[in-house]
Amino acid sequence: MKVSFLKRPWVHFVAIGLALFIASDTLQEPERMVVNAPDSTRINELKTEWTRATGRAPTEEQIARLVESEIDREILFQEAVRRGWHETDLIVRQRLIRNMKFLDPATTASDDELFENAIALSLYQFDKVTRGRLEQRVEMMSNQHVSQQDPGDEILRQRYEQGLDNPGQRDLLFSSPKIAMSHIFISRDTNADPEAKAQEVLLQAEGLSPQEAVKLGNPFLHGHHFNAISPKQYARYFGAEFSRHLEELASTQQQQWVGPINATYGEYIVWIESYEPAKQKTFEAVRSRLLIGWRREEERRLLIEFVAKLREKYEVVR
Repeated sequence: MKVSFLKRPWVHFVAIGLALFIASDTLQEPERMVVNAPDSTRINELKTEWTRATGRAPTEEQIARLVESEIDREILFQEAVRRGWHETDLIVRQRLIRNMKFLDPATTASDDELFENAIALSLYQFDKVTRGRLEQRVEMMSNQHVSQQDPGDEILRQRYEQGLDNPGQRDLLFSSPKIAMSHIFISRDTNADPEAKAQEVLLQAEGLSPQEAVKLGNPFLHGHHFNAISPKQYARYFGAEFSRHLEELASTQQQQWVGPINATYGEYIVWIESYEPAKQKTFEAVRSRLLIGWRREEERRLLIEFVAKLREKYEVVR
């Protein structure tokens, strides 16, 4: 009796071996890529950057977050390089060619040759602008569809209602108060005791119109009369403390001289012409900005999830 081809022992052996090979190749955990955590020099740079930006030294917890953020940025960069974007991105190409011309202004090499040399020298590893561009491309990949999404009125209305009690949302959901005022300026530079001088001028100003009374004080760079503008705009001219005090006085002290208000350059006696309090904006008026806020939060959420998944592919060497 003839033995069927499929019943031959060597066929079974080959089939079993092939199956084991395929299973082994399929089940084998992919090799993790390696990124280095920032060294002590870079950590000191991060501390210095934080202190320069905030005016205070970072805490240990903040330093730890800075380090983890730096690792995330490195992973994003390495992911872009792994995908070959350092060789295909047009902005990176233009940047690297420019850098090569800067290094050798007398070069006669073509742009293609300069770019090839830049890649060979790994200049993309050291240029902050190039790294930032590559990191940004990977970030955009994580949330590229969010800009077209709209969660609908129900979710946006919930954000609107929750924001009404949130001081951080006040500028979004309420119009700014508006204050029109005139002031008499008592300069600290030209008066030995500006506060005493201001009290004296306050008495002299009684019964005088704003146009007449401002002559009792010193010249002021930005003028003495202001139409209805917001407290934030006043802060640009007079400082935050002046703006805060002015807003406190505005609702109750109109059409009279009040003060003095102490500020950076001296004392101010103010005449509040009119006050328009902040008003709640309608949902319809702020819907587009609520949508922008939702999209930004969604982008951040997706990026955090995306980086967490990327981290599974990388081994961090500390």
